[in-house]
Amino acid sequence: MNLSLTKEQFKELLQLVHLGGYMRNAVREQEGVYEPKHDEAFENMLYRVGLGHGITGMEKSEDGYIGPSPDTEEQRHTIIEAYDEDQFWFELERLLGQRDLERTMTKEERREIDKQGWLPKRVHELYEKYSDEFEAFGIERLEINPSAPIPDVRTLL
Repeated sequence: MNLSLTKEQFKELLQLVHLGGYMRNAVREQEGVYEPKHDEAFENMLYRVGLGHGITGMEKSEDGYIGPSPDTEEQRHTIIEAYDEDQFWFELERLLGQRDLERTMTKEERREIDKQGWLPKRVHELYEKYSDEFEAFGIERLEINPSAPIPDVRTLL
């Protein structure tokens, strides 16, 4: 198979491969199945091809390793940090919204979940409540309440 790319398109492809590999490898590390030689082979091949075609943003180290330049690596880490930050708030809003739904769920809403297989529309109001809160105050007003009821979250699955 042949693929014709401009240098900019190739750099974009390499960035996407790197970011996707970062996510995949993070999961594989947690699962104990991360194998760097296998998991990074495609990305390493792209670096070799890129360096051979004069693509900027990469370099060859003294020991022969070809990889991103420090500037390219910094740009990618900026993207990863922004993504992680966004996902943190998204997950926190989602989990707290579902918790609040569980605490206040009506029998009708429970039947709707059982029948439809998804959460009622009201959950989006709860997500929005937390989104607004965190946008305005971050975690400043977030508190741990040791006497709060502990719902059975398995019922939401």
